[in-house]
Amino acid sequence: MFFEAPPMVSRQSHNILFTGYVCYNSYAGQFHVFPFQKGILSVHLPVYLYVFRLCVCLPPCLPVLVFSGSLAAVKLENIMMRAALLKDVRQLSPQHQTFSLEAYHSLILHFAPKHTGFSYLGMYSRLLLAALHYNHNANRETARRSDGTEKYCVRYPRFRKGAHVVRPIKEAASYGYATSLMKALRESYANSPAVLREVGANLSSDAPAPIAKSFEQIPKEEAISLYLARQSRFKKT
Repeated sequence: MFFEAPPMVSRQSHNILFTGYVCYNSYAGQFHVFPFQKGILSVHLPVYLYVFRLCVCLPPCLPVLVFSGSLAAVKLENIMMRAALLKDVRQLSPQHQTFSLEAYHSLILHFAPKHTGFSYLGMYSRLLLAALHYNHNANRETARRSDGTEKYCVRYPRFRKGAHVVRPIKEAASYGYATSLMKALRESYANSPAVLREVGANLSSDAPAPIAKSFEQIPKEEAISLYLARQSRFKKT
């Protein structure tokens, strides 16, 4: 099934996969960007752009026909040949996705929110707990109903502008790592609290000095005099 892209290429622009002018070289492990006119447009042959499959009900690739010299082709070329976009395409990872990394960063914000200040040891402990929680729950299986079928939910993110997204519902998170951690702590230091205090003192000694301490500071009297001098310029005589 073929159809001519609309003049403004707005309906399918967010779905266009860069197949045709971006080719992944499986041997070199890099993305190569080819000229738009050679990779996308052709005077003699029809040109096919492949729309990324967004839903399981769509075929793997939905070809879109764009004619050379048409307004749709001009608009599409202006979008796809931007220097910033081409730079980002060259930096794409051919093997790894960043979803897990972004999920881990989001989890860190739950354990150590930015709006709250923590000491060095407090932040260090929270980061370790976030890593333990992520490693223990990152690969959870999809939850199932009583009949054995997997559970899914449908979401409508704002950035998709009305388009839906199907997401699997994962099993509930477990906190067995916390129980194991407390058990190991009791077994190691229940009979030797002095050793626990020594370990805590060693960690405190390794804490770096505050960043403000590394800056050059002026005497308080000098700072106040400079402030009053600046304020005096705005006072009415």
